[in-house]
Amino acid sequence: RKNWTEALEYYQDFSEIHLNLGNLLKDYGLPVEAKMHYFKAIDLNPEDFLSHYNLGLLYCQQKDFPSAFTE
Repeated sequence: RKNWTEALEYYQDFSEIHLNLGNLLKDYGLPVEAKMHYFKAIDLNPEDFLSHYNLGLLYCQQKDFPSAFTE
């Protein structure tokens, strides 16, 4: 987690860092923080299917199926 957080200090507008940090936070059981990074990744790169996919998976884990379906 520390490495991705440090990377954000230098590359705040790099969507892949937000995606990877979101994945890590999701795995740590921090869905609110993970969602924030997925949203930022999508905001920076709306065409990135992996950010949408992982956000959809997170919604499924939270049993928010309508939101998952729209991702």
